[in-house]
Amino acid sequence: MRNLEKCTPPATFLLSAVMLLAPAIATPNETPADPGIKVQAQLWEYDSFCNFEFPPNPPKRENRAARTAITRTLCAGMEEEVGSVPKAVLVSFTNSGNSASEIPVSGLGSIGLSTPDGSTSQAVAFLWPIGKTSPTFVTEIQGTWAAVIQPGETVDLVFLFSAAAVGDKITIGPFPPEVIH
Repeated sequence: MRNLEKCTPPATFLLSAVMLLAPAIATPNETPADPGIKVQAQLWEYDSFCNFEFPPNPPKRENRAARTAITRTLCAGMEEEVGSVPKAVLVSFTNSGNSASEIPVSGLGSIGLSTPDGSTSQAVAFLWPIGKTSPTFVTEIQGTWAAVIQPGETVDLVFLFSAAAVGDKITIGPFPPEVIH
């Protein structure tokens, strides 16, 4: 930097540009939520893992990042996997935009819950939304999985938390927190 005044004008410009852009290059680029996606959340009642009702609008397509590993657990093994029957939250995403978008889930840690008193937790699982056979639950994601949502379409996903109540807020990836009704 001391010899900056000795640089030729093109070199000075290049050095200035590199210094200006360096923070942007070094900072990871997180994809913001699509503003055309509207989110609603509500408690989803069920009495057992194997008697779990599928939501009305499962995603029709999915995307996975390279090397994404998903651990799924059949309904019969869920109580052993996560303990007693957790609370379920149905989250409905509606695409009012003009192009397809994604609902990314980058590990269960990207699905958070906060209560009015400030405590937080993360999802323990979510209902595997592809296919409608015996209920299967995702209990671990290493990488990123995303539900694809077409224009005019609504997609429902059901997330499980150790505790959840009306008035809590759920956060999924890049989407702003949504109050559970």
